[in-house]
Amino acid sequence: MSEKPSRPLYLRGLGLKLLVKPESLSSRYVPPRLPHRDEQVDRLYSLVRSSLEGAAQVVQLIGPVGTGKTSSDALVMRGLVEEAQVTHLYVNLKLLSEPSPWLVFSHLASQLGARISRSISAGEAFLKLAKLIERESPRRVVITVDEADELVGTRSLKGGRVVYSLTRLQELGVHNVAAVIFIARREEWSIGLSAEERSTLGRLVVRYPPYTYEQILDIVLYRVADAFRSGAFLEEAAELIARVTLDLFEGDIRAALDLALYAGLIAENEGADRVSQKHVEKAVAQLSGRNLVSEELVDTLSRRERLVLAAAILSALQLGQLYVPLSLLKESVDALARRANEKITEEERDAALQKLHDAGLLKVS
Repeated sequence: MSEKPSRPLYLRGLGLKLLVKPESLSSRYVPPRLPHRDEQVDRLYSLVRSSLEGAAQVVQLIGPVGTGKTSSDALVMRGLVEEAQVTHLYVNLKLLSEPSPWLVFSHLASQLGARISRSISAGEAFLKLAKLIERESPRRVVITVDEADELVGTRSLKGGRVVYSLTRLQELGVHNVAAVIFIARREEWSIGLSAEERSTLGRLVVRYPPYTYEQILDIVLYRVADAFRSGAFLEEAAELIARVTLDLFEGDIRAALDLALYAGLIAENEGADRVSQKHVEKAVAQLSGRNLVSEELVDTLSRRERLVLAAAILSALQLGQLYVPLSLLKESVDALARRANEKITEEERDAALQKLHDAGLLKVS
């Protein structure tokens, strides 16, 4: 009797390991290169590298959320710390309880090994920070202020003072500051500053346009190739992530990476040998609270249910919003039924709406 060929045994929750380097999908992980950000990385590197030998530069990185600004800064600084004896000080204003001058200066000083007492003023804290930076000489210092929009937001207390102070360090005799980098989401973030504060920012801006579908797909494929074992992540799953990221998450690449990681965990838990569209759909439902209209799900719908779903989608597109009044939806169903030579009674229409609601495709309220 011939033996049957052995097959891998998959148990739910104990399946084949798909993720070999899950940290590669973390938003905090900075890969060796950033696809479709070569121009921005090269320009930032050139600006900061040139300032190591000359006057301090003030640089702004501006672009929507999830477009690679912080990663570019981290990638450039990682290289300069290794090759040029640079000390990098970094503060993310969203992570502070409030973006007040004292707290910003205190946080930066802590990275130089100092603890600033709350009994001293913001001005005194800044002078102490200046002395700490000066002691780093001959090392050059680069300061990055991330989420700079917070400096002019409702949480900010004299945020303009942070801009003015950090960009005037050389005037205090602190000559080893090479650059101050402000990372912001909006082009007009500095409008809330006073004229003299805005003038210190200068005009060196590196812009980060939103990613296109093709670019998001390239980035997802690049990152999953590092995170998953070879062949474990289907390209169709990456394509769906790219579409969803663009449609639901405004192109935020962090959302794309979260979806890829979550889809991988779902696939592993189910004992699957590859990550497919099905796993991405489940990840989207979990992370966004929305279900995707998959071909598999549509196949389970009757003709009338598909017609009602199509009417809902057309109505939403017409209004430019996700909420569609029930009265308008009913009119759209009737109009679409006439065009399709279908006849749908009120009871059939309501039954179809209930089925779509139960399937998570529509929310009827």
